[in-house]
Amino acid sequence: MKIHKTSLITGVGFAAALMLGACAPDAPEAAAAADQAGERSEAATTSAAASMETVTLKVEGMTCGGCAVGARTALGRLDGVEKADVSYEEQLAVVVHDPAKVTVEKMAEAVAELGFEATLREGG
Repeated sequence: MKIHKTSLITGVGFAAALMLGACAPDAPEAAAAADQAGERSEAATTSAAASMETVTLKVEGMTCGGCAVGARTALGRLDGVEKADVSYEEQLAVVVHDPAKVTVEKMAEAVAELGFEATLREGG
């Protein structure tokens, strides 16, 4: 049984498309299109990064590293959260997010569902 690489990638939750000849020297149109798509993607990423904000939440009630993993997962599942770093030792969560998509209140609610209390840390 032959398994295509795209099947392996999509089987773990990633989208995949096979572009034959896009990088071949005899396919300049395809290469140019790929370059333009990459430039548009980079511009969109730069624009999206400009709208991101970072907040620090005080998270009370975590008793172990597993608690931090749970809080990080809950925060990371929120639409608009790009990255969440949670430290059990420091009782903090540093969250990079798009404020147009998710509020600090929504983040606190997600953490509260796990039994922790999250509040915006003063000065951050």
